[in-house]
Amino acid sequence: MSTIIQPVSYSPEKSQDLQEKLSAYMGIHVLTLSLSNGNEVEGIISEIGQDFVTILYPETENNTLIPIRHIVSINCPH
Repeated sequence: MSTIIQPVSYSPEKSQDLQEKLSAYMGIHVLTLSLSNGNEVEGIISEIGQDFVTILYPETENNTLIPIRHIVSINCPH
């Protein structure tokens, strides 16, 4: 019988922090952010802070500051 659980190797020195990962998408791509309250936000990342991201809504040119702890997932439609 095979096991469903597989061991995972994690090397913290090779990992990137969230700011580095998100910086590749800053100001370029429209992203969909799923939030912990069940809402989804679609916009462009205009600023990345230590514990927040600022999303620009292209249609209205308004900004919203979102705490990183409330972001469940980020999708980039292609």
